[in-house]
Amino acid sequence: MSEIELKPCLYCKEKRVSIDIEVIEAPTEYNAIARCNNCDAQGPGAYRHETKEVAMTEAAGLWNARPLENAAKPYTYIGKDGHAVLARDLEDQRDAAHKRIEELEEASARLFCHLADAKSALKMHHRWHLDCDELDSYAVPDGQGGWIGLNRAEEYADSSMHDITEAILSKGDT
Repeated sequence: MSEIELKPCLYCKEKRVSIDIEVIEAPTEYNAIARCNNCDAQGPGAYRHETKEVAMTEAAGLWNARPLENAAKPYTYIGKDGHAVLARDLEDQRDAAHKRIEELEEASARLFCHLADAKSALKMHHRWHLDCDELDSYAVPDGQGGWIGLNRAEEYADSSMHDITEAILSKGDT
C-alpha cells in the first residue's frame, strides 16, 4: 500500500498525524480514524469497511477535507508557544481560573476568620498573664533558652514571650 498523505493538525499545526485502525470482525470489517499525535484531535471516522486500506483511505480523505477549516479560523488564536489555541479552550481555561479564584477567596475568608479567633484568644490569654496574681507556679520556655513562671505578671511582662505576643497583637485589628 502506498503511503497516505495527511495534512497537519487543524488545531495545533502538528505534522505527526496517524491513522488508528479498529478491527471489528477480521478480516471483513474495519474502522479507521485520523488522530493528531500532539493534541489528540481526531477527524471523522471511517466505519465498517471491508479492508484496512479502504478504511484508512477514507479516514485520510475525511481528515484532509476539513469542511469546517474556514469556519474554525475565526475561533483559533496563536498562543505564546506558536501553537494554535481554540477560543473554547481559552474560555475553559478562563472559567477554570475564575473558579479557582473563587475557591481561594473562600479559603482566604475562612483563614481570616480563624486568624481573628486566634488573635482574640491570644489577646485574652495575654491579658490574663498581665493581670494574674501570685498563684501556684509553673514554668514554660521563654524563647531564649530559659524558663519563666507564667503566673507572675512581672516576669511575663519582661519576657520575650510578652514581646512576641505584643508584636502579633499589634499587626492589625481583628
